[in-house]
Amino acid sequence: MELTVGLAVLAVWLLLTAIAQVRAWPLDRFESAVRARDMFGLVPNWSFFAPMPAMTDLHVVYRDRNDQHEIDAWHELATSRIPRSIRSMWNPNKRIEKALIDTVLALLDVAASAETVGEIVFSDAYLLLLEHVSAPPRFGRVAACQFAIVQSGGRARQPELLFVSDWHRLELERPRLIAEGRLA
Repeated sequence: MELTVGLAVLAVWLLLTAIAQVRAWPLDRFESAVRARDMFGLVPNWSFFAPMPAMTDLHVVYRDRNDQHEIDAWHELATSRIPRSIRSMWNPNKRIEKALIDTVLALLDVAASAETVGEIVFSDAYLLLLEHVSAPPRFGRVAACQFAIVQSGGRARQPELLFVSDWHRLELERPRLIAEGRLA
């Protein structure tokens, strides 16, 4: 009995997955209905034939500077701790990674069309990336951070630096000083 129920669930899931891949009439209505009801992202969306496939990878890297102006090495911003071999089957961070890449692309567009530095620094994309880079816990006395966007792969064998931010002060001591009553 349990095997039959399991096979029925698997068959329904495979059928919904197949329907969700078809974007041609008359199944396009079913595809929209399946996506609207798929709250947990259980039905995959495979895009094997993208109109413009990605030929390169974009990476967000950051580095820190301490009180004595000593600069740390560049570190890649980790978006997932799940090994690549498992991510091909189960990737709960897929939407976070997609949002990060979309933000990076938006920042590159702003940087290409901006007439002043202020247009870049106060753009939504810049501020989102700065917040994302500033969020990981830091160890030691970190005073400021800087981020960059690097492109790798494609025809260029060496990674290419596409964008570098300004240095931004981190207020990591503030919560501790408030707790100690030394800062209002």
